Amino acid sequence: MQAVLSRLYLWTKGILSMLKLWKSRHLHTISWKSPKFYIGALAFFLVIGSVIVYFSGTASAAYIIVNGQKIGLVASVHKGQDIVGDILTKRGQPIGKVAKTHDLVEYETVRVKTVELLDSMSTANELQKVLTSYIDGYALEIAGTQVAILPTQDDVQSLLKTYQDFYTKPSDNNQVISVEFSESINMKPVEAQPDQVILLDQALKELKDGKKTITEYTAQKDDSWWLIARKNDMKTKEVLAGNPGMTEDSKIQLGQKIKIVTVSPYLTVMSKGILTKTETVAYDVVTTTDTGLAIGETVVKEQGRDGTKVVTYSYLQKNGQDISKQVIEEKIA
Repeated sequence: MQAVLSRLYLWTKGILSMLKLWKSRHLHTISWKSPKFYIGALAFFLVIGSVIVYFSGTASAAYIIVNGQKIGLVASVHKGQDIVGDILTKRGQPIGKVAKTHDLVEYETVRVKTVELLDSMSTANELQKVLTSYIDGYALEIAGTQVAILPTQDDVQSLLKTYQDFYTKPSDNNQVISVEFSESINMKPVEAQPDQVILLDQALKELKDGKKTITEYTAQKDDSWWLIARKNDMKTKEVLAGNPGMTEDSKIQLGQKIKIVTVSPYLTVMSKGILTKTETVAYDVVTTTDTGLAIGETVVKEQGRDGTKVVTYSYLQKNGQDISKQVIEEKIA
């Protein structure tokens, strides 16, 4: 309302200035009783009244225009910018970033009937549908295949380091000398849809879960769950896990389609290190025959005790499993 009054004031001031100039030039020649005087005064007040009605019934506003298409009205350019900013902020919020857009967003200032601004919520909803967005992220590629997009390059590096530590488990007793991936690793900046970008914890879980491959096996005559597992180099429980509702007692029909679900790691961690650990040394058991005892009767003459020893190994591991291991030192504790 203040803006309306301000515009009205400036407009009226301009009219009065023009009127004053006209008066100085012509009014001394016109009598106030002249019809020309009354007609001029009436015209002046009609114009002033029309302006008052116009400004009181309308409001300043702005059209939001996206890629040349008018989306709707908002109260001001600033309000439109806020709506766009809120949409992009919310889209990036789950991953802690603000989304961006390549869309050309423009604003056209207009005056409209006040009632037209009451539906500004529909403008925001329509903008939500039309406005495209993206996130600046970093893609992790393994052996040439993109497996995850994370918010930053630091996130990708942390993911790889955490994945390595998951298998190598470095500690005071486990000195990891070297660690590397068998597969080629690449990371690069990408523009991605907000729902394609994941956080470090989710990416780590997906890497740990591995790459799932599903194939179908057609049951043969006399097949059993155990035999199918053997044919596919799997355990029986692994075959059953890929076929929900089935148990070892479930009958298999000839020609039945059995899902074979295999999981392979996305990454292979090869590590070398030196491990020191304490191991149990079992006590020796010495048995003698005593003819003075009844058949089946035994007597413990002296209870043995397990001993301990500290063993230091050098090892080569693949995803935490020993490929080779050699004793470097062994001490009885």
